[in-house]
Amino acid sequence: MKYLIAFLVSLSFSISAYGQPIQLVTENNAPFQIEEKGKPLSGFAIELVQAMKKKAGINVKIAVYPWARAYMMARNKPNTFIFSIARTREREQLFKWVGEYYKVTDNFFALASRRDIRLTTIEDAENYKTAVPRGDIAALRLEKLGFNDKHLQYVTFQEQCIRLLHLGRVDLNSNNELGFFAQVRKLGFHPDEFRKVFVISEVPVGIAANQGTPDQLVKKMRDALNEVKSDGTHARLLRKWFPDRH
Repeated sequence: MKYLIAFLVSLSFSISAYGQPIQLVTENNAPFQIEEKGKPLSGFAIELVQAMKKKAGINVKIAVYPWARAYMMARNKPNTFIFSIARTREREQLFKWVGEYYKVTDNFFALASRRDIRLTTIEDAENYKTAVPRGDIAALRLEKLGFNDKHLQYVTFQEQCIRLLHLGRVDLNSNNELGFFAQVRKLGFHPDEFRKVFVISEVPVGIAANQGTPDQLVKKMRDALNEVKSDGTHARLLRKWFPDRH
């Protein structure tokens, strides 16, 4: 009898968890998730999740909301997954983590031609002039470490930092990788004109589930993520959506 009960419980879980759509919530945040009127959802994470769906054999429903609403749903509704979410120390115990698929990095950038610029620690940047927008998180981080007007060239917008860097009027720009290269292209410069000289910080980004989501379902999604990493799908999508990634 106990084996029959265990079988029925397992069957019930399979029907309820896998027969009904599993909710995946996200936000419009290119190039991870792109929502355009009249067009199917696209982006790196969308394609990755769709590949995971095939591997897992799970009926997945993706919905795009403002981030605050998506986050609240993932915190409060079992069987709800959220992506692309930064895996921070504060969030570690708030979710069941499926896994990570990208790392957002903050870096020091220089002209590719400036091979004389070498940083082995963040303090080495004090030997150079770094352009940062006043009040930006990049500026606040460096100021907290003791950087001041002697080391920093303050501007209003990040694109001004890149213009100054391109003109050779500053040595460095502190910026996140995605934002930096998006602005480089927008300004009409070529990404190969610049290089990353030092990684300041890295934040992993991936998929997480509500704490009330069954462990079996989280594992099924985790296994699917590991499969798309091992079969080359993940690497192919990285090349497609992040051509400037090194």
